[in-house]
Amino acid sequence: MGDYQGGRSWQAQGGRSWQAQGGRSWQAQGGRPRYERYDDFDDAISMMRSQQDNVAELSKILRTPDQCRVAMTRESRKRRTLLMEAAKAGLPSCIKLLIQTYGACVSHKSAEFGDTALHHAAYAGKLEAVKMLLENGAKAGQRNGRRETAVHSARAGGSEECAKLLAETLEKEKVEKNIDMQKLIKELEGVVGWDETQKILQKCEIQQQDEADESDVPIVMVSPAGFWVGEGACEEHAFDARLCDELIRFFKNERDALQMSRKEFTVIDFGCGMGNYVQTMIGSGIDMEGYDGNPSTPALTKGHGKVQDLSVPFSLPGGRRKWVMSLEVGEHLPKKFESIFLDNVCNHADKGLILSWAKPGQGGFGHFNEQPDEYIRAEVCKRGFVVDARLEQTLRRSSSLKWFKDTIMAFRRDGQDEEAEGGNNSKRRKME
Repeated sequence: MGDYQGGRSWQAQGGRSWQAQGGRSWQAQGGRPRYERYDDFDDAISMMRSQQDNVAELSKILRTPDQCRVAMTRESRKRRTLLMEAAKAGLPSCIKLLIQTYGACVSHKSAEFGDTALHHAAYAGKLEAVKMLLENGAKAGQRNGRRETAVHSARAGGSEECAKLLAETLEKEKVEKNIDMQKLIKELEGVVGWDETQKILQKCEIQQQDEADESDVPIVMVSPAGFWVGEGACEEHAFDARLCDELIRFFKNERDALQMSRKEFTVIDFGCGMGNYVQTMIGSGIDMEGYDGNPSTPALTKGHGKVQDLSVPFSLPGGRRKWVMSLEVGEHLPKKFESIFLDNVCNHADKGLILSWAKPGQGGFGHFNEQPDEYIRAEVCKRGFVVDARLEQTLRRSSSLKWFKDTIMAFRRDGQDEEAEGGNNSKRRKME
């Protein structure tokens, strides 16, 4: 690793800022930054890519945990978070700082391929980074969007050392039941120098068979009502930062058009998961509440979310909020709870509703009730709403996650005066 020259900043060592290279700021592009100063994020990324494991300088760049909480989920142009960059560069001290001080989620998956920091460290062959991630809760058996574990990544990167450590970790974890050990062993067959790793994996397979009848509670369990149970649920949630930016801009324009104060204009996120949207919007000046059926919601959201089973009828104190959003939640509830769920989200929306619902064939962990857009639109419109086609198109275009580009829907309560985007009219239609 290089020595960070006297604690000098990236610019002081001859680097050029993003703007100096011709880039435009979020403000110049008409957007709103998810982080107080975009340059700070770029500087941190650049420091890590130069393989400088300098905790003091990183702390200086990021400032206080409060000021940079949004930066922990921001992804670089290469679709990597700060933690992923530190893992890829092999910076164990920075990894420890990001997780323990700044609250970076060790199981966070990238938006494009679903890789975690552990996948990046394993592929790059950064043994010390792999060790630090494992010490801080990373799971050797967590799979990315291609259904590959970090062992696969180590194999692809040619790092036998990392693969051996990860295989031993699988053994210590007693092999979570969602890991197909036979498939994993087959995938690694015939690779020169991997005999010892395969022996460990084979031992894991025997242990898995021996423990198949035990009643261990898995790290992530789906309840009969469709919500996830346990703090390991963070492995299954994805955050679309670009979509969040657009929602912040939209909600602020709505609030200004209605001439309401922050406290008067409240938004709810039903099925808030990790609370990333809630925390980001609160940090950007939106009065936001989050609810999820997972009993671990307060811990997962750092106190920003509350527990609420969406499969039973309920009415929150204070009545309706101005807008409700619920992203990729409905498909996780069995069909018998569909009507109750839709009643709950619609009944709490005064002005409008942002909804996404996985389509048939989309696939995903815990999907029990995938439905086409036309069906969901009709069901929502039966409950007193009309489609806001222009807003829907804007949100789909602004999304970075591929499923949101296909599933985001926007509705306004029928009969409401439309004042979105500072009074610009949107295309609206009723469903027959």
